[in-house]
Amino acid sequence: MDESMNAKKRKPNWSERELDILAESVLPRNKLLKAKFSNFVTTDRKQELWKEIEDEVNAVSYVNRSVEEIKKKWADIQSLTKKKESERRRLMKETGGGPHSDIYFKSWEKLVLESLSDVAIEGISGGVDTAEPVKDTSTLSQGAVVPVTEADRPGTSKQEKLYIVMSRYLPPAQTGYTEIYPELAKQFILVLKA
Repeated sequence: MDESMNAKKRKPNWSERELDILAESVLPRNKLLKAKFSNFVTTDRKQELWKEIEDEVNAVSYVNRSVEEIKKKWADIQSLTKKKESERRRLMKETGGGPHSDIYFKSWEKLVLESLSDVAIEGISGGVDTAEPVKDTSTLSQGAVVPVTEADRPGTSKQEKLYIVMSRYLPPAQTGYTEIYPELAKQFILVLKA
């Protein structure tokens, strides 16, 4: 059998109308979709909301979109819109207000922006990216000096680093972390080796 016959056929791109309806459907439900789980906000309730959104999108679409596809598209357009707004704000902060920005937002992008907080777009003021390694004398933009953690001190063995890192994230144990959480310990060791 020909391989092209077995290949999964790609669905058409999302139309502007589908994107409008997606944003219009998610926005009023956004707080519940992002809310912490409780007696009222359950997994079933969130799935019901996504099913309602799916029905609204499919009502205007000539392609049937699944809940998983809709969730993925929502995450993608939030990310792209956030980047676009971040760039617009960066240009506005340049000396003299920056050049006139040619960044324009479509109607659905404006709705997506309403679902995003300023912190989601700009980050925490004076915050540090925790994915970046912290050095002994790193100075933040506001002049604060960041101390070295115990795990970053020269001469700390990998076992000591493992214990320090695991003790930050796991509940205390009387017999030791590596005995109680062996699989997690292996993952931490792999991270430390990197």
